[in-house]
Amino acid sequence: MPERVKINGPSLALVAPVDITEACLATPAFRAIRRARPDLTPVVLCPKSAVSFWSVHFQQVLSYDDSASPQKLAERFAGGTYHSALILEDSRAARALSRLGVPQRIGFAVPGLDKLLTDPITITMDHGPLPHRVTRYLKLAEELECDPHQAENFAPPPLPRRPSTPRIALAPDSDLGPAAEWPTASFLELTQSLTESLKPEFYLLSLPGKSPAADLLAKSLGSEQDKEPKRNSSAGDLGLDNLLELLPTFSTVVGSNGSLVNLAAHLGVPTVTLMGPHSPRTHRPLGKIHEVLTTYAECSPCHLAKCPLDHRCLNELSVETVTEAVKRVLA
Repeated sequence: MPERVKINGPSLALVAPVDITEACLATPAFRAIRRARPDLTPVVLCPKSAVSFWSVHFQQVLSYDDSASPQKLAERFAGGTYHSALILEDSRAARALSRLGVPQRIGFAVPGLDKLLTDPITITMDHGPLPHRVTRYLKLAEELECDPHQAENFAPPPLPRRPSTPRIALAPDSDLGPAAEWPTASFLELTQSLTESLKPEFYLLSLPGKSPAADLLAKSLGSEQDKEPKRNSSAGDLGLDNLLELLPTFSTVVGSNGSLVNLAAHLGVPTVTLMGPHSPRTHRPLGKIHEVLTTYAECSPCHLAKCPLDHRCLNELSVETVTEAVKRVLA
């Protein structure tokens, strides 16, 4: 068995994943490393848009322009002295640290990334069904002799008191593609069903750009309630910092599988995730307080962005099933 890699110190650059869902999944491993190695000074390197996300758990966060080149980032990072860097993906920040010649660069031994590393680590998965995507990050922490399987590494920030009138956020869009989106007509039926039984306040969350589903839901709910429901966008238009403040005010987030439900779950907000082309075993939001709903389809999980068939995996997910799940998370 090869000798395990030991992180050299004292300064460690933690290069954050750019995708917000991957950032949620990597956080427990980052926290585990910080807890296991109090002798290290970790500095999270992340895009400017994600500073508020990482500042919740880490005191030192160095931001960079989301669109900056590796050369510009190398100039940005040159002010710090990093003895080691943990790099999870091939990114502009990763290439910048390689340009700077950080003495120890640790990460996954995968094509494209391995050429940027001094210490590539091969992660071996157990035989059998694919594990959840968080597993690869946890195994990386284990390879670095840091125990990630402690509740503190997964604990969300404290939530405000749950509102007396249920505040339900609807997230019909998915950044995984239209194949991952529950039909808009089903969302409309769901709002009618929940209005009859719970009389909640609805809030619409849509991804940046055009959202026909959110537009239709807003108009329909507006005609029923004499006013359109409150509405904002995801990390693109609303801004991740505002989204981090907004999500904890909801009683639950009901949405198609994607970054919004994963971010809500990361913050400890109960979610009802509607999953079709992806397997709950590998893609469900982390935590035991969430409901993940799916149906059996011979072609699922296909992981496709667009369905070439009849979208049965989500078309056959009934409004009644989702209504009961929402009631369970609100109970």
